Amino acid sequence: MAEAPRRRRRKQERVEGTQLMDVAREAFVRHVALEKWRDVADVRETVGLEWDAAAADAGVFTERWPYHEVWLRHWREAVLPATATPDAGAIFAAIERAVTAAVEDERHLRIERGDRPFEEHPDFKHFLDDAFRKILSEGAAMLEPPGHGQPDAG
Repeated sequence: MAEAPRRRRRKQERVEGTQLMDVAREAFVRHVALEKWRDVADVRETVGLEWDAAAADAGVFTERWPYHEVWLRHWREAVLPATATPDAGAIFAAIERAVTAAVEDERHLRIERGDRPFEEHPDFKHFLDDAFRKILSEGAAMLEPPGHGQPDAG
């Protein structure tokens, strides 16, 4: 009888761990999309290019090698057509769609090729490290008693 609850708990822990990684991937997608959005905006401001040329210039994914072609394909399919109208919201949404699709394709390609999981890529791990460090530092600040570290007023 003691075995059944343990199995359920272990399964529940795996499900919760999977949910955490799903949320982490979604946050990573948002992070990369914002980085690419900033790249497009920077090119527009510094070089003075229009949306289409700026998006084409920012659509380079050398850091995603050997999966860069997948990222480039999604960028070309989603982002470049969206630049036909200068609607910043639509362009950002297209960037987010492209990054989401590229992450999913890269994950599946890694499995097919027998490569290390997407979650072990240095960019993803660095993103998680930064996020957890921020969460932990904010949590630690909330746990400090009022006036902690301040000189006595007396």
